[in-house]
Amino acid sequence: MKLKSTEEITLQAFLVGLAQLDAALPADLQHKIQQLGGELAQQKTGAIAKIPQLVNQHERLKELYQEARLDLQQRYQAQERAKNALLVNSAASAPATWEEIAVPILTADNSITAARSVIKQAIAHITSRRASSYRAASHVLIVQVAQKIEAQEIAVLQALERRPLTVEDLTYVIGAPLEQVQAIVQSLWQTGYIDVITSSLLHRILPRLKPPSAKQQEIYPETAFTLTMKGHFRLHPLVSGRLAKGAT
Repeated sequence: MKLKSTEEITLQAFLVGLAQLDAALPADLQHKIQQLGGELAQQKTGAIAKIPQLVNQHERLKELYQEARLDLQQRYQAQERAKNALLVNSAASAPATWEEIAVPILTADNSITAARSVIKQAIAHITSRRASSYRAASHVLIVQVAQKIEAQEIAVLQALERRPLTVEDLTYVIGAPLEQVQAIVQSLWQTGYIDVITSSLLHRILPRLKPPSAKQQEIYPETAFTLTMKGHFRLHPLVSGRLAKGAT
């Protein structure tokens, strides 16, 4: 199902808004978003039209969505070929459509973490393309959001590299509100870059061995975290590369 440019903008703005949320979504809203993802997967007509109704149920999401939508509209209008300003340049070379990108995000148990992960993956695809592609409407905004997410996560990882810290400690160290830090920590925890200090040494070295259910626990201000081996290599990729080279 080919989307209209207005539908593309709506869907893109929704995903960008989700990726920038500072706090977990209420359970009822997360459930409604998952239902929307299911409708998109089935290519049901009118699914995207439900997005404005959903964002109106969350003040911060509504604000981020409207900002992203306005930004995208202005960028699309400024381009000679607005209809081709997609995350992926053309149907011939595109690995996925916007619906295919959105479905795993919206149907995930945590849409915020999923959106952040996809946005970060998208930047690698975007920056590998030609400069003309890089300037596509959605590309500029996605790169900006990805860079913001990366800076936030690196700040947390660097703080935890020095010593284990509680979530409350991190709010003072990186100078961010508690809810924002909780969202960043949740994302890093679920992707294996950090772990609670009560976790076993094996799980810190090989975070993929930890069952996913163990990373779905609620995060409290007093919950303390530390860096995993995966988190260390994210901060020091050259060290990782040398070790990999030495092992071959």
